[in-house]
Amino acid sequence: MADNGKDAAVESKNAKPELFKLVETRLGFIVPPSSDVASARARTIRYILINEFRADLQCDPPTSLGGIPESPDKEQLNRVRQTIKLLRKDHADSYAQLSDQVEFELGLAKEKIDAHHLGSIDTFRFEEEALLTYCGELVAQCRYEEAVKIANERSSSFWVDRDVARQAQWGTCRLMAQLGLEVERIRPIVTGNSKSAAGWVAAYTGDNGCYSADLAHRTLESWVAKMDDEPETEKALAVVRMKYEELLRLLADGFTKALKEGGWTVPKVLHQSHIYPDVVAPSGGHVAYFFVDAMRYEMGVELVRLLADGEELTIQPAIAALPTITPVGMAALLPGAASSFSVVEKGKLAVRIEDSTMSVLQERMKLLKAKVPDVVEMTLGKLLQDSKGKVAKKIGDASLVVIRSQEIDALGEGGDDLLARQVMDTTLGNIARGVRKLAVLGIERFVITADHGYQFSIPKAADMQTDNPGGKTLEIHRRCWIGHGGSTPPGAVRITGTELGYDTDLDFIFPTGLGVFATYGGLSYHHGGISLQELVIPVISLRLRASTEEAETGIKVAIEGYPQTITNRTFPVRVSVTADLFAQESMPLRFVLISKGEQVGQAGMAIGAECDAMTGIVHIATSGEAHIGMIVKRDDCESLRIVVQHPETDAILAQSDELPLKLGI
Repeated sequence: MADNGKDAAVESKNAKPELFKLVETRLGFIVPPSSDVASARARTIRYILINEFRADLQCDPPTSLGGIPESPDKEQLNRVRQTIKLLRKDHADSYAQLSDQVEFELGLAKEKIDAHHLGSIDTFRFEEEALLTYCGELVAQCRYEEAVKIANERSSSFWVDRDVARQAQWGTCRLMAQLGLEVERIRPIVTGNSKSAAGWVAAYTGDNGCYSADLAHRTLESWVAKMDDEPETEKALAVVRMKYEELLRLLADGFTKALKEGGWTVPKVLHQSHIYPDVVAPSGGHVAYFFVDAMRYEMGVELVRLLADGEELTIQPAIAALPTITPVGMAALLPGAASSFSVVEKGKLAVRIEDSTMSVLQERMKLLKAKVPDVVEMTLGKLLQDSKGKVAKKIGDASLVVIRSQEIDALGEGGDDLLARQVMDTTLGNIARGVRKLAVLGIERFVITADHGYQFSIPKAADMQTDNPGGKTLEIHRRCWIGHGGSTPPGAVRITGTELGYDTDLDFIFPTGLGVFATYGGLSYHHGGISLQELVIPVISLRLRASTEEAETGIKVAIEGYPQTITNRTFPVRVSVTADLFAQESMPLRFVLISKGEQVGQAGMAIGAECDAMTGIVHIATSGEAHIGMIVKRDDCESLRIVVQHPETDAILAQSDELPLKLGI
């Protein structure tokens, strides 16, 4: 069926009668004796394809199939199915061509067959496409559980497994449905409940808390941004985006009300200014203290997953200092902030700690070095790109190593929403890489936190933009106004510096809900305000000792089948694992894309293995083979390497040469 190479031999040896009899006996199809081998093949292929399709159909078949006989009995139908299974397995390219031909000839794609009647086997290409459309319709109708069920059951089929782009489309549909489910699960927690500010924080950060909707939304948007093609389920995408936006509004309204009633404080929750004395200082010895600009709480939860092998690993919420902007939040992380912290005016907005007044990075680092004389600080990029020897020389015996990351906020405020969605979460993988690199150099204690969080959803239309309060404006951002006097616009709240505990006569005005001021900056990504997403930051603490173990012996990993020039954001890699008799049945492997020491992508899909798209870890059978869908998350690099690592030791088990990255070619 898959190869016409023996047609002439069958004809010349007069083997047609025997062949035709075999087809009749095994498959139940009577081939007209006068047929030549080519026409017999075409008739037989049509017969087996239609019988598999018809038997799987959960409704009456189209009348156009009436001329094609049915398999006489169950045994012969089973042989039909086995024959097609072998065609798909061993002759995939031929099967795709033959199936497409039959689908076209019979006009099956034009038949009005309800997608939910298509059964469990995608004999023809149109079935997979129709099911994806149907799954999107379910999401648009808020029938999320049904959509998730279909996406989980049908997103792996012959047609999907052959095409990374189809996998990406199904991944979008599944992530949309999962976001919808999270929104529906969380809504009852938000509506009709009267909580204190601390109660809202607990509901937001607890196990399966409201933050999970933010995580699901970011995962979806990041996935969509990295697709090479537009989602085919655009209506469904618009629906879940709006549902998430409505949830954000409910959260913001409820939390703001509780925060106001509580006097703008959140008792019994760690304040940002106490992170250093309460978490960092007690660690003792060599400590690495990560300042991550704009890492909100849900990102901290994901980072914990990336560092799951750490000991004494904890994450707790902290309340960021208001207004939630970088000069304020970064200063609140410094030594001395717990006992003396005020936001003041010094020509522009500044922070005062004891006798030091700071508004820029250099002034903050000056105070830090005065408090901890042997402190060493560097950027995350420098940590990752420099050699271990160079980093070791720089940190020496420092009691405190401060690592600064500005990537998330810089991307968010850059105005390119698509780029920000694509790249933001690479920072989390790079933070984990930085932690592991420092662990190899002898640092065991780590504290990772942020200056503030952010909101990043649909662009705010004109009716959600609040007028400038006027008065004497010191600073204005999308989510906060700082100055003297002026008027409090509708949909905003004024807080005095005294109410925030600051020794200042400054006033602070914040839009309530999801509103923004009509000023400079983008209309999608914001911070500075009083929502849970902006105000609640993660504080991660762990101990990580570098493993002295080598990667598991007896395991060999080989990667091949990848393009020599990367021209698409998603591309396939074939991996094979061979093991000795004493190896475990399966093992986890981390698949990442590395450029100049930094992670720029990871595994997002897998066929023949289980893939955690969040961590890039693939569980694959030893002595097996799988196909991995790699996702490029940054396009600002000239080349990259595919690297396969042992997830616990970071040992490199396989890697490619340097591959040019030329997206869009």
